[in-house]
Amino acid sequence: MATTRAIRRWAAGALVGAMLGALVVSGCAQVATEPKVLRAWPPPPQPARMVLRQVILGAKDIEKPDFLASLGRLLTGERRQTLLRPQAVAVDGDRRLYIADQEHLVLHVFDLKDGKARFFDRAGNTFFVSPAGVAVLDGGNVALSDSMLNRVFVLTPAGKLVRIIDRPGGFRRPTGMAYDANRRLFYVVDTLAHEVCVFRLTGEYLRSFGAPGTGDGLFNFPTYIAVDGQGLIYVTDSLNFRVQIFDSQEKFLRQIGRLGDATGFMAVPKGVAVDRHGHLYVADSALSTVQIFDREGTLLLSFGERGDGPGSFQIPTGLAIGPDDHVYVCDAFSRRLQVFQYVEPKDETKPNP
Repeated sequence: MATTRAIRRWAAGALVGAMLGALVVSGCAQVATEPKVLRAWPPPPQPARMVLRQVILGAKDIEKPDFLASLGRLLTGERRQTLLRPQAVAVDGDRRLYIADQEHLVLHVFDLKDGKARFFDRAGNTFFVSPAGVAVLDGGNVALSDSMLNRVFVLTPAGKLVRIIDRPGGFRRPTGMAYDANRRLFYVVDTLAHEVCVFRLTGEYLRSFGAPGTGDGLFNFPTYIAVDGQGLIYVTDSLNFRVQIFDSQEKFLRQIGRLGDATGFMAVPKGVAVDRHGHLYVADSALSTVQIFDREGTLLLSFGERGDGPGSFQIPTGLAIGPDDHVYVCDAFSRRLQVFQYVEPKDETKPNP
């Protein structure tokens, strides 16, 4: 017995020692260095305008070294969060990422500043079935659309249910969402209704715009939506192979894109976002690219291609842009989030990739 106890003590001590060593090594690895550039577009020798900074497969890629947490996971067998099918992403001003995962059936929350991760798998007593879209609202609250439950849930940062948002007669399939902080209006794309619904943050339904069709202001299975600082509204009209742009009164202004498989064309546009320079980013699930346009629709840059290597995509879906010019792209079937950064020209007053 004494020998057995001694062996157990020795094994426990060795385990703790090994983990301490790993902690020291990982801590050393955290010494501040310049962020890595994993890939750049356009390729050298041209000046880079977009660079790949990070590939996030799960919590292990954002968490900071924590000896007690690591020891607890080892002893309990707890596994870190991993991404299985990231569908949509939103980022707030504190660098918290909210990722709707359609295979995990959860809303991941990755805090890039504090290096912590958690997830929500329900709203109140209702478990998520098909998380499809996510948007950050006022006060740190977050909205999640579930395309099978046909509901939009508003949650606090702690995951507490605030309210359920619905339209008269019910959603047919809510997907992408966007929030206009200046006018405090909340937009929800109802894909099967071929409409965009407009709400107040209280959940009050105001109106909808769009209808089935191919003409100006009409939709054929729209999916994602974005609002810029001027109140312009951008909707990916996925099976009309374009992005439609509306003014703050929801009046059609113009479209960008048309069907094709070459650079500058679109096949199945999904995620859409606008950066602080006024550049429009569009993720195309079929072409496996992200294309950048100016406000008038001129193609500025395309990056990515089909594949599973760094900077490649397998069905990219949602995307979001943080205030630091980082671009977060859901690479759905590669089970990861790729983090890019726009590089502002140093010798120009007006950026033009």
